Amino acid sequence: MRTTFMAKPAEIERKWYVVDAEGQTLGRLASEVASLLRGKHKPIYTPHVDTGDHVIIINAEKIHLTGKKLTDKMYRHHSGHPGGLKERSAQEMRRTRPEKMLELTIKGMLPHNSLGRQMGKKTACVCRRRTSPSGTKTRKLRTSRIKGTIFRHSDSCPTRMLIRRGEMKRPALRLSLSWDANSTWCSEDGR
Repeated sequence: MRTTFMAKPAEIERKWYVVDAEGQTLGRLASEVASLLRGKHKPIYTPHVDTGDHVIIINAEKIHLTGKKLTDKMYRHHSGHPGGLKERSAQEMRRTRPEKMLELTIKGMLPHNSLGRQMGKKTACVCRRRTSPSGTKTRKLRTSRIKGTIFRHSDSCPTRMLIRRGEMKRPALRLSLSWDANSTWCSEDGR
């Protein structure tokens, strides 16, 4: 008798992806990232288990919106008090908090339950202009994988070599990323 394979949380191998958002369309990029966070690209995908990988998104301020969305799309939230509705246009959001715009879009493409919240904690959006200290030398990363936007690092590369942590407001969501000429980035072949 054949049985359906169900992944167990202890058996899941997680990989790290760095996604360059420069010139990418917001929704198309968010759907690719949401698929990576859910683990749908893996043959062991199980709907009720978090089988996804970790994703770091860089250049969040250079995301592209099509049509009139830059001026017409509004981001709204309410404080819970009378007259507490606050709204921002996508243009203002991209100028002030582009990483929040990406996080909200990705969050909307994940399941709306405790499993989706757990998956959302595996992403970090980074705005280079806000997190890079002055005088930091940056270098271009090599592209590979999906449409030239995702960089896959080897499993042997420890996280502390990949990320230098700055200030963190919420774990795994507010991750400051900066690198200089001396930082080590791992590639597929470990160079």
